[in-house]
Amino acid sequence: MGLEHVGPGSAKALITFSPAGTSRLLIGFVAGPSGVWVLAVSVTERGYIGGVGMSEKFTGRCECGAVTYEFSKAPDFVANCYCKDCQRSSGAVMGTYFSVAADDFKLLSGNPRSYPYIAASGNTLERNFCPDCGARVFTDKLSGFPGQVFVMLGSLDNPEAVKPPIMEIFTKFRISWTKALDVPQYPGRPDGKELSPAEREKVGAGEGCG
Repeated sequence: MGLEHVGPGSAKALITFSPAGTSRLLIGFVAGPSGVWVLAVSVTERGYIGGVGMSEKFTGRCECGAVTYEFSKAPDFVANCYCKDCQRSSGAVMGTYFSVAADDFKLLSGNPRSYPYIAASGNTLERNFCPDCGARVFTDKLSGFPGQVFVMLGSLDNPEAVKPPIMEIFTKFRISWTKALDVPQYPGRPDGKELSPAEREKVGAGEGCG
């Protein structure tokens, strides 16, 4: 964003395009004999307009694109999770997800298939997958985190727009050849809440986060 002064009685508009497809728009407004300042705003491919009070929309999707979503506020909580549920449901050595307020998270298209799950803490939740490509996209109905949706970072159209993980959890299940990030490490949940093996078996809980 930049400012440019134009003389009285004149206005200026200019659009240029970068190789990446991002445009910069200069809009001039005239008010009085001394001229006005011209505000330059950037319009990105995702539709973000900076500097004019419009909030950025973060967008994401499943692998096939049937399930799409958006939200506005940049997440504060981002974590790498090594729990068995994240490993199995993602098919990876860990799951990386972030938290979004449920009233900010908007499903734009698709009909995700939910999988009810009881976490190692005894809390209940639902993992949501695309019924077509099988990608895990988000987790909601979290009894331990009411009003929140946990979204898989890899489903974002621009993962670089979200800050790096601030912690790693359930590291007791970390695969030996993976390396820890320089962030707080927790063997389970950060608050240590976890049912005993006997309690998990009684309620049908798994070895997952939530």
